[in-house]
Amino acid sequence: MDETMQESQSQDDASVKASSIIETTELQDVDELANDDLNDSSLSLDGTTDQSMQQSLPLPSGYEFDAPLRTAHSSTTSARTTPKSVLPSRKGERKFVGVRVPQPKFKPLPYASSRTGLVFDTRMRHHMDQISSDDDAHPERPQRIFSIWNEIRKAGLLIEDENAEDADQDFKLLRIAVREAEDEELLLVHSREHVDFVKSCETWDLSEIKKRTEVGEGESSIYWHSLTWLCAQLAAGGAIEATRAVAFRLVRNAVAIIRPPGHHAEHDKPGGFCFFDNVAVAARNIQEETKRESEPIRKILILDWDVHHGNGVQQAFYDDSNVLYISLHVYANGEFYPHGDYGDHLHWGSGSAEGKTVNIPWIHQGMRDADYLLAFQQIVMPIASEFDPDLVMISAGFDAAAGDPLGMCFVSPAGYGHMTHMLMQLANGKVVACLEGGYNLQSIAVSALAMTRTLMGEPPERIGELAPSPSAVQTIQNVIETQSRFWNCMHPKVKALDNHRELGSERLHDVVREYQSKTLFESYQMAELKIRRKGLSRTFKDQVLASFNYGEKRPLLVILHDPPEILGIPDPRTSQIELHNTFLTYIDWAVKHEWSVIDDTAAAIVPPDSLRQRQQDCRELALYLWQNYIETGDSTHVIFMGIGDAYNGIAELYKAHPIILKNVTLTVGFLAEHDIRGVSDQEDELVSKTYARNTLILVSSEHPVWDPEGRKLKKRHGNVEKSKRSRLQEMLIYDRDTVLEALADCTAGWKEQLSQDEPVSPIMIDDGVGNDNAMDIDRGRSVANPVWIDGANDGFISQVQTSPMKAGFSTPPVGHFPTAKQATPTRP
Repeated sequence: MDETMQESQSQDDASVKASSIIETTELQDVDELANDDLNDSSLSLDGTTDQSMQQSLPLPSGYEFDAPLRTAHSSTTSARTTPKSVLPSRKGERKFVGVRVPQPKFKPLPYASSRTGLVFDTRMRHHMDQISSDDDAHPERPQRIFSIWNEIRKAGLLIEDENAEDADQDFKLLRIAVREAEDEELLLVHSREHVDFVKSCETWDLSEIKKRTEVGEGESSIYWHSLTWLCAQLAAGGAIEATRAVAFRLVRNAVAIIRPPGHHAEHDKPGGFCFFDNVAVAARNIQEETKRESEPIRKILILDWDVHHGNGVQQAFYDDSNVLYISLHVYANGEFYPHGDYGDHLHWGSGSAEGKTVNIPWIHQGMRDADYLLAFQQIVMPIASEFDPDLVMISAGFDAAAGDPLGMCFVSPAGYGHMTHMLMQLANGKVVACLEGGYNLQSIAVSALAMTRTLMGEPPERIGELAPSPSAVQTIQNVIETQSRFWNCMHPKVKALDNHRELGSERLHDVVREYQSKTLFESYQMAELKIRRKGLSRTFKDQVLASFNYGEKRPLLVILHDPPEILGIPDPRTSQIELHNTFLTYIDWAVKHEWSVIDDTAAAIVPPDSLRQRQQDCRELALYLWQNYIETGDSTHVIFMGIGDAYNGIAELYKAHPIILKNVTLTVGFLAEHDIRGVSDQEDELVSKTYARNTLILVSSEHPVWDPEGRKLKKRHGNVEKSKRSRLQEMLIYDRDTVLEALADCTAGWKEQLSQDEPVSPIMIDDGVGNDNAMDIDRGRSVANPVWIDGANDGFISQVQTSPMKAGFSTPPVGHFPTAKQATPTRP
């Protein structure tokens, strides 16, 4: 009797294990999987069901068990023969495939007793690059998902043999079956034209694939394969099924090892290795599917820690107040993929969704655990907690991991574990992590394993040094200031500076600059140089000062520097309010050595914290100065000095106009946490060589570029030297002798050249009371020190003359200084 009961119970158990979305099938060796051909399937279901499961499964209303699934041993041999879970019809009653989910051992602890789900399907390996050679393999390759799978397998987190008795099965991953996403699911995010276009690749032959891969058809970083459509369907379908399993409490949380990635795919076009926006598609579908359930998934947090900005995800939810998108990525002033300003912290959503897009844009590569954890502690978790999501989805790219060839950052596996652990505190633990980027096979394997272990309940490993970089602190401060408009938890609250004129106030920066102008005028006879070009006139009003002899035959020092950081918010690291006025010592040296000087402050523009805009304006200003004042003058040498972000404006000028670089004697830069911009020209190799030879760039001792594992600088980055100081103010003082020595060396012998020319005589204007004062024509008042003009007519000043203008500039600007033409003193 006992033997009969045991045999019956054994049959029941086997039947229960057989039918499942959450598969527990016998796994093949990873090497065997890698050599699997298209006719094989990794799934094995015998089609049996257990109707008794209907009483215990927590299925949503309207679902019932469907007919048995086909077995993997069917006669069909197509790559699509793998059985897929039956989709709920969007018309009428919905059906749900039978699922075996172990019931919690202790009902009061369902979360602690349930397991982590895993999505993986070997068919996703069939999307591969058929064009590139082995020596030039595309970084988004099939081995990526196998390396993660194998690392998880070696860690003992998979059930190797379902039939074997394993006391630890309750502590291993549950397989979630992968299916192909249907068109109607993809259309919740993408256009019909885009879906049909990707689908059309099934019919392309190798020549068509090669043509479209090489030409690109407007796509960015995309290669094609005849099975790309299948793999893209599987990736999106895998994300959907992982999300459903978590949403309906079939698993505690889930990891989806899927490819191709998705977060760069936009509504109507692929991009950045991506075809369909997997996370966005899954999020939209679960919102739609559960909107009539008793516990709908309405509010979703999408946390994107891929090193690249997820432009596709941001686009999909930019005006959706129910989806909070937070992205931590390298921005590098819009120079890092996907390029442009869409990933800056000033894009925060639109309409009712303002504040629901939170970009944390690192200004350079080389970011570490401490930087990411600080961002989590000060921005991500406070905002996410206030948002209070029903589900958390992670766009889990691992290209910020140490060793990645594209990201070149240094996030450790423990760092990913800690970020995962914090996110598990949200949404009652409902977390779905979907693979995005990551291109070092070892790095993504160990990082994904650390994330998976954390999701399964293991505490993350300890992290060593937790001192964030200065640039990360500044970026985080900028984001907090921006997001404080929308979130109660963000402090300090900073009133938008756009409205400062409504209060009848002046920018403190302008007040300080006015004082600097007075000082420079009284000490060095420097006065305003007029800028007369639409778009620049207002931006640089009162910001450009020049010495009277700026066009003479002598060295010319052109200084571009950032505005004083005195907006009333102290530096978050030192609590100091710094003016960065140390550049005045360089002006003093230049004047004492009989140089001419042009000094410009990169004005605080609107919006005040738009770094990209400031650098663009610096580039345009430098070009204007070159064309109208420098190139037309007689300077023996031209030296550009850029301090802070303004330096990259000079680098942008050289990139856009390489001919200018060839006519500049020396370029000096001071960079603290700022990005190191390269200058090169694909058509002229001499540009990068010239830039390397004629530059001196002092970089903070704490800059990530000095890390032994960091990126190696090339000639196009210039002659970069490590300062022994970390802060800009300190560098300007400490490295002064090094810079001044370089200035003296590159201009040696200029006085001998000058001695061959006639001396310059100024025009002095009698003020009528016996004082030979100069007349400030532009302001219409006399000043205490001479302002130099060049031109008179019968004892009367008829026009303020300038240096000879280039062709096309027939009328010289009024109110600026002359060049070194012989002037005749005149009295009225």
